[in-house]
Amino acid sequence: MKKLKLGDSAKDIITNFTGIVTAITEYLDGYTQIGIQSEKLKDEIPLDIQWFYANRVIETTKENNSIGFKDGRSEFFDE
Repeated sequence: MKKLKLGDSAKDIITNFTGIVTAITEYLDGYTQIGIQSEKLKDEIPLDIQWFYANRVIETTKENNSIGFKDGRSEFFDE
C-alpha cells in the first residue's frame, strides 16, 4: 500500500473533510497524524489545517476530492 505524502489529495473517512496533505507528524508513542488543508476559502481566507489520525485518512483522486477512493483503508502505512 502506498504511503501518503505531502501534496497528496486526501479525505478523512469519518468527517468527509477533504483537502491537500500539508503536514505529517509522527509521535514517539507510535501515533501519526495527518494535517489536511482545505482547498476551499472562507471570505477569501484559507481555512485552518485540520489534524486527523493517519488510520482514518485515505488518498483521493486529484480530479475529484470527494469520490474515487483507491480503497477503503488508510494508505499511510506500508503493508
